[in-house]
Amino acid sequence: MLDMIKDRYDDLTDYLDEHESVRSIICLLYLPLTLIFMEIIVKIKIFGSLFDEKFKYMFFLTLAMGFFLSLVAMFLPGGARRFFFKVTLAVLAVWYSFHVSYQGNFQTFFSWQTLGQAKDITQFWREAIVATLNVWYMVLAFFLPLVLMCLLGRMLVPDETPPNHVFAAISLTGLIVFYLPILVVINQSKDESGDYTPYYYYTYLQNDLDSTFRYFGIINTTRLDIKQLIFGA
Repeated sequence: MLDMIKDRYDDLTDYLDEHESVRSIICLLYLPLTLIFMEIIVKIKIFGSLFDEKFKYMFFLTLAMGFFLSLVAMFLPGGARRFFFKVTLAVLAVWYSFHVSYQGNFQTFFSWQTLGQAKDITQFWREAIVATLNVWYMVLAFFLPLVLMCLLGRMLVPDETPPNHVFAAISLTGLIVFYLPILVVINQSKDESGDYTPYYYYTYLQNDLDSTFRYFGIINTTRLDIKQLIFGA
């Protein structure tokens, strides 16, 4: 059995060695697809639906963030790129796991702007452990991309891999293509009737934190949360 697995691994490695562009495409899409994978899990499990009217905001902004991370990775050589992938995937897995556990315990999402309430976490640490155990399958799913990268990392990103400026340019294009159009849509919504528009949530997320997570997902709400913590709404 182990010999068969090793043979398949060697065959796949040989194929990627002969088709370097395929390897680069996998590296290019690994982080964007990982982020979409994690956000879909959260959206289905916590919010109970996927393809609602808010899906496009989460989808476009999450892919834009994924391509930004890929842009950074493509400028790195083999060993550094593989290390960047592993560290990024580990941080994402821990951060998403923390959020779903926190939400399961406190029925709301964590915000850096309410960090003063961190005593709640220490006061109810037993409940936090129970909440984590209740979503153990989600936690395992969040760590799956990291496990795959640890197992296949040297095949996907060999040590001698040079920086790939062509695919860095493609990553930058993906970032622009997915980010700017949805930003225009969000900005146009400020002229809509009513207060609770995508523009409202994008600009003043603390007024309705859960709705902001529903619109933009965990990774981009975290970005907005940190930005508003530093610079204000």
